[in-house]
Amino acid sequence: QQAQAAASTFASNKLAGAVEASEAYLDALTLKTRLEVTRDLLDSLSARDTRISTLVEAGRALKSDHLEVRFARQQAEQSQAQLRESYQVAQARLARAVGRDGRVAPEPLEYTPPAVELDVDELLNRALSERRDLQAIDERIQAAQLSADAVNAARLPSLDAVASLQYNDGNDFAPDREGRIAAQLTWRPFAGGAITARRAAALAQVAALRAQRVEFIREIRLQIEQSVANLITAQTLYELAQTGIESAQATLDTRSARFEAGRANVDDVLDAEAELSRQRSLRKIARYDQLRSWVRIQGALAQSAWVRELP
Repeated sequence: QQAQAAASTFASNKLAGAVEASEAYLDALTLKTRLEVTRDLLDSLSARDTRISTLVEAGRALKSDHLEVRFARQQAEQSQAQLRESYQVAQARLARAVGRDGRVAPEPLEYTPPAVELDVDELLNRALSERRDLQAIDERIQAAQLSADAVNAARLPSLDAVASLQYNDGNDFAPDREGRIAAQLTWRPFAGGAITARRAAALAQVAALRAQRVEFIREIRLQIEQSVANLITAQTLYELAQTGIESAQATLDTRSARFEAGRANVDDVLDAEAELSRQRSLRKIARYDQLRSWVRIQGALAQSAWVRELP
């Protein structure tokens, strides 16, 4: 039972490592996406800076408008520098998660996970029947119970069969060989105190493992509930971000045209530009959050097939 528990723990640790590596990959990919969106925003602000410079020279825009665009670009550059540092740290964390040296740059991930059952009770029942780490606890409980039973059995008399065969070479008055078969009774009537203490310790270990099992099931349920809630939230945010991109793009086009006609100020255009960039980032990040929550659900269910499906 102890050997089986060790094997179950090993299999569970392998799956936990796969989940950890997947999350490290998605963390790095999320930062990479935010960095790309910030880079696009910087390109747009640089182009707008050039355009407003031309308008200022032609007397069609205020110098303060030019300064505001430059300030917005400087803020975006500062944000880009911070994101680049965070991205490098995430690359190093990803390398450690997959057992490599240095940094690992994640490639874009287009994998679409299949739909999953979102009923928490149903998922919990599946997890209880599949999780190897829970099986490991059950096997340790059985091993501890067997140990307690073995200690308790030591207080009872034991009956063993013994046999011996003796050769009598050189003795003319004894047979050439002599065999004996007998029953041997062993009993330690005064060892009850020590045996009782050992049995109490073994039973205490059984109780501790059972309490650990109850707490572990609570943790599994919490993990499933949180992952399901995060998946639903990510799906909703993805749909909202898609609508937000369309709305922000239309707003930016309208405000840019009004600014060119002198009927809007640069603040309106900058706000629309920033909102479009934010919605694009939210859409990509929400998609990765969906995959992250799906991976956590698979980990909670002890399902390992998805590891081979990922590119």
